[in-house]
Amino acid sequence: MQFVPREPEAGQESPRLHPATVPPALPVVIIEPSALPVRPAATPSHGSFLRAAIYAGAIGTLLSTIPLGFVIGVPFAGVLAIRYYKGRGTAPHLTPALGFRLGALSGLFAFGMLVLVRTITTAVFGGGGELRQGMVDRIHQAQATNSDPQVQQMFHYFLTPQGMTVLMLVGLFLMCVMFVLLAGLGGLISASVQRKRGG
Repeated sequence: MQFVPREPEAGQESPRLHPATVPPALPVVIIEPSALPVRPAATPSHGSFLRAAIYAGAIGTLLSTIPLGFVIGVPFAGVLAIRYYKGRGTAPHLTPALGFRLGALSGLFAFGMLVLVRTITTAVFGGGGELRQGMVDRIHQAQATNSDPQVQQMFHYFLTPQGMTVLMLVGLFLMCVMFVLLAGLGGLISASVQRKRGG
């Protein structure tokens, strides 16, 4: 059985609703773009950040134990830090600035681990006297190439125990800065390359 709707007869008016029975129209709400909720940008995971820097720094330390290995090992630590961090999927869009920070942190860890390793090996196997004698020989060589009285006085100060300590601290500070900058540069370049590749 098929239902066929009946068409209104000619001259018959369509029913009209009383104004009191007409449902009110829904209000139109216009939302400004500034009022829309903004999802916060994904922040890097500090745990993954530190782990990536420590793992990369450890490899950079191992490479730095060979002669002139830090020239390759420290920038490589910055590159590895980006690889480890990206491999965890915590930062799909790693910026170059964040890449530099991550690389620099891996360089700082590499420097700290290298100093710790050198200190332990020196304490266990000796060699502290040879290190000091090598520094004294370098100071004497520098004295022979410069006859300025003020420079000679500075060299004499560095030959004292206090001066030797200051010289070692300055050398460690400059070495730390070099590790941080080289590893940071490696992280920056790696992050920039991956950003251009869209990965």
